[in-house]
Amino acid sequence: MASKSLALISIYLAFFTNAIIFTIVLPYGSKMVMSFGLADSRDAAGTWVGILTFSLMFGTSISSPFWGQLCDIWGRKPIIMIAMLSVAVFSIIFGFSANFLFALISRFLLGAMTPIAIVGKTVISEICTSSEQSSAMAWQNILWQIGMIVGSILGGLFESPQESGLVSSGIFADYPFLLPNVVTAILAALCLPMIYLTLWETLDKSHNRLSLINENNRSFWQIAKDPICLKPLSAYACFSSNSTGFHEIVTLWFWANINSGGFEMNPNEIGLILGVGSCLVLFIQKPVHNFICGKLGMVKTLHACLLLQIPSLMIFPLASALNKDNTIKWVMLCSMCAWWYLVLNIGFTAQVIIANNSIVAKERGRMNGISMTVGAMVRAFAPLVYGFIFSKTVESSWIFPFNYAASFYIMALLACLAYYSSRNIPSFLNSPIEEAIENKYVLINNSKSR
Repeated sequence: MASKSLALISIYLAFFTNAIIFTIVLPYGSKMVMSFGLADSRDAAGTWVGILTFSLMFGTSISSPFWGQLCDIWGRKPIIMIAMLSVAVFSIIFGFSANFLFALISRFLLGAMTPIAIVGKTVISEICTSSEQSSAMAWQNILWQIGMIVGSILGGLFESPQESGLVSSGIFADYPFLLPNVVTAILAALCLPMIYLTLWETLDKSHNRLSLINENNRSFWQIAKDPICLKPLSAYACFSSNSTGFHEIVTLWFWANINSGGFEMNPNEIGLILGVGSCLVLFIQKPVHNFICGKLGMVKTLHACLLLQIPSLMIFPLASALNKDNTIKWVMLCSMCAWWYLVLNIGFTAQVIIANNSIVAKERGRMNGISMTVGAMVRAFAPLVYGFIFSKTVESSWIFPFNYAASFYIMALLACLAYYSSRNIPSFLNSPIEEAIENKYVLINNSKSR
């Protein structure tokens, strides 16, 4: 059996590659839909980019219950191998998009066939002890963040390589959005042998303390409506919505005309700001995460991160006033993005651990499948909603905050609602629920209704 460290590295690399497919399209999404003839101005591209982003998340949302169930039947390792192979294949297919329908279908299939997050979170919770989970999930989040950085940079640097002088002719000149997706496919292909050699099947290890609870497996619906599971799922929905909404809105905002409150940046500049902002977080995220979680515990950390989202989102659109000074503008935008990513990532990590703690080990595949269904559905509709709102408000003559800033304030309102909802999450979810059962903090109903 390979070492735990090598197995974790394999999972982290899978998360890294998976993150790339989410952000690689953002720097050039507006340019892509304009090249398809769907929008004739920068400000009008938002709705179509939202639909393109929606297709990936919609594919993920409808397939997640299936993959979660299969993960608990076939095991973790074969599912993650299928997922990595799918990343390689469907990334290349998307790169060959010559019209919007082809791009839409290929992104949908890419989302539907890549259940990396479901399996990866389940495996981490099974190969790590409860005391190791916080650190392991933090590293997973860091690698995810690095993947999002790389995705933004790859998308910005390698789109339209003929225009940038990387190639003069050939297949990459004929298909201007192929090159960044080929790079993603190569990374996914390189992950496959490492996962095969270092990751062992963890499904059998998930039956350590099953005598504590009913042996009957619960359905997806029974798990989802369990009050202990429901509140972490609600918090996850908020984080998913605001994470996707933020990337969608800032990308469109940076692309929009200056007269509309935007910055008129090109894809390279958009990718650079998102990348630099994410890079700044990497140096401080782990120690800050360990300090806050050590002092507050997972539940209170989740509360704090939801609360901090509110003023952050309300302040962000004020940066439009910095357009006159280019240096200050870049410093402030990168710093504000870094702060947002820090709050978001620490909150995400706390939520994932709480969700895994809320369920017994044999049901974690299904719980993560439910989480991904909820998160992916929210991520699917968030770009559509926020893209539509932004495209309508940015072209309006309405006063602040009902102009380009409206989407930011809607996200702040959602964070406020999620904060009030999460306050009733029980404190015993700072540890796995099996420990709470053993210590008699909760009562387990062993009847068939459970």
